[in-house]
Amino acid sequence: MGIPFGLASYLLPVPALPYVGPRYGDILVVASIPIWCSGVIALVKRRPPPWGKWASALIVTVACRWFLTAFLRWKSFMPQWAPFQWDERLASAESWLHGGQPLGIRLLPMLTSPMVLYGLLWLYGHAMPVMVAVILWQVWADDRRRAQQFALAYVLTWILLGVVVAGAFSSVGPIMLERLTGDTQFRPLLAALQAGGARDLLEAASSLWAWWIGAGASVISAFPSLHVAMAALYVCAARGWVCWVFVAYTFTTFLGSVMLGWHYAIDGYAAVLGVMLIWWLAGRLTAEA
Repeated sequence: MGIPFGLASYLLPVPALPYVGPRYGDILVVASIPIWCSGVIALVKRRPPPWGKWASALIVTVACRWFLTAFLRWKSFMPQWAPFQWDERLASAESWLHGGQPLGIRLLPMLTSPMVLYGLLWLYGHAMPVMVAVILWQVWADDRRRAQQFALAYVLTWILLGVVVAGAFSSVGPIMLERLTGDTQFRPLLAALQAGGARDLLEAASSLWAWWIGAGASVISAFPSLHVAMAALYVCAARGWVCWVFVAYTFTTFLGSVMLGWHYAIDGYAAVLGVMLIWWLAGRLTAEA
């Protein structure tokens, strides 16, 4: 569960999204509040306002808020023009890659630990605050060339992986596979999540499915994993010890995507490969600019 950020909608009104769960996108607007406050303090104390990087942060914050709103609106109706039809092939590839069993089933013993399950749920559910922190970090970065590469790669990742590739390989993921095809191979994973107390996660999956069946709109999309893709992008942008922190974060996010049933392992592999290609492309494009 997340923190309610409804107040942010008054700061930057946007059309309401038919989205199940907390509106984490609003945190991008909330993050701009210190920028406004710093400007007021600078005026009161009659000091030159720090319009340089602060203004850049404000612009990026507002732009990202609207960008994610547009992305979610597009994605919510994507299944209408890209029906779910890749799950059986992805599940088969998943089993073949991991010696006859999906990775999520092989890792089931890890879910017997309440600490592991809670940690994965917490980390996976707070991906948006991490993304906000990374975006603002890049706004403040002294290496402007690398920050430009990150900005372009960020947008391309959402568009190319989140729309183009996701539409071409439209799928629901392990947590909804049985509902779609009747395939029960991930039932032990769902049972372990239920026994471990991950009821909110399972209810969210049921709500997303009901929304799709009832309204013909949903943000369901398994291949590739954008959670893993964003984490991998942070690795590309970071240097030194921070890079290794994000390597660990990416690996843990990947484990969460698989063990919480949202993704096949192949979704994460494809996400990392896709981000590496996008990072290279963004580097070439920004170098030529």
